[in-house]
Amino acid sequence: MATMAALSDLPTLPTQTVTQHRGSRLVRELLWRRVDVPSIEYFRLWESAAGPRLTGTVILSDAGIPLRLKYAVACTPDWTSRGVHVAITRGAVTRHLKLTAGDGQRWWRSVEEAPRPAVSPHRQGGQEASNSVADGSSGAAAGSSRPVPAAVEIPAVAGCLDVDLAFTPATNILPLRRLGLAVGESREMTAAWVRFPDLSIEPLAQRYTRLDERRVRYESRGGAFTAELEVDELGLVVRYPPLWERVAVG
Repeated sequence: MATMAALSDLPTLPTQTVTQHRGSRLVRELLWRRVDVPSIEYFRLWESAAGPRLTGTVILSDAGIPLRLKYAVACTPDWTSRGVHVAITRGAVTRHLKLTAGDGQRWWRSVEEAPRPAVSPHRQGGQEASNSVADGSSGAAAGSSRPVPAAVEIPAVAGCLDVDLAFTPATNILPLRRLGLAVGESREMTAAWVRFPDLSIEPLAQRYTRLDERRVRYESRGGAFTAELEVDELGLVVRYPPLWERVAVG
């Protein structure tokens, strides 16, 4: 059987390395390097009573233009995705995408684009996502004086249990932890795929096959894309050829 470590079984990190997020505990932090384009990502995995949360900052070059992406993904304790906040900054403009999965995993989105300083989803979006799970809202910022964009349902991804962010290998951990595949076991699922750079959302059919304790075969679009992932004991990507590789871990 696959033996991914439970978050609760990991030792607590030294206090000085942990930024508290209303009862959250930092489980792991790492850097990924994008192999095919200039890009680096700083990622953190958090644990709380509400469920795990992923946060990351990606710095990359898009056609020679520098971009910064910040994201937060909130999950229920069984690793089902419930809230997402992505902020993409290009020049003086930051675009925010907020996704919330409500009853029956019906997905809702709102988008805001404005020439203003970026609002970090690390400070705000992750908690908004957690709050939206609890109260069924679209994740709007409490106390904001700005008009809140109306949330629009995305019927095409209704029922999807996982979100897949195209610009990071972080979200591969979600189905791996949720499915708990044994060695030799294979499962098909459909993720709510957030594309880059337009942040459009569409369903993406995927298959995960556990090859051994640290190797997983990933397939999408009926095998049109295939990669053999190396993962750690938590299910976080170590190598994802030909796209990403881990360069530091703490």
